[in-house]
Amino acid sequence: MFDFDKHEVCVADGPKDTYVLIAIRPERLSGEYDVLVWNDGDHQRSFAIRELLEDTRSRFRFRDERGQVFTLEPMNAKNYESRVRPETRGPELSTDRAVRDFFLQPRAW
Repeated sequence: MFDFDKHEVCVADGPKDTYVLIAIRPERLSGEYDVLVWNDGDHQRSFAIRELLEDTRSRFRFRDERGQVFTLEPMNAKNYESRVRPETRGPELSTDRAVRDFFLQPRAW
């Protein structure tokens, strides 16, 4: 089962027409409907979980109410460098801890 408390910073993959890349402090909220919420560094995102497709220690994958599939995986130095940094032109971060600390630091907009 995916540990949302442990994985505070994730790579988020979604449909190409819905630009999603970073999930900061993702949280699964249970109630009448399960909802996944996270901050992407600029916006708060929220998706109703219509169908759970995968829930493992290293991946959370679901289909939302519009039928779109999203996948969250813990962000580390390797996937930051290969998938996130080229899109964001972010700083060089060589350790998993540096990646986590960078995305969890308070932003001064």
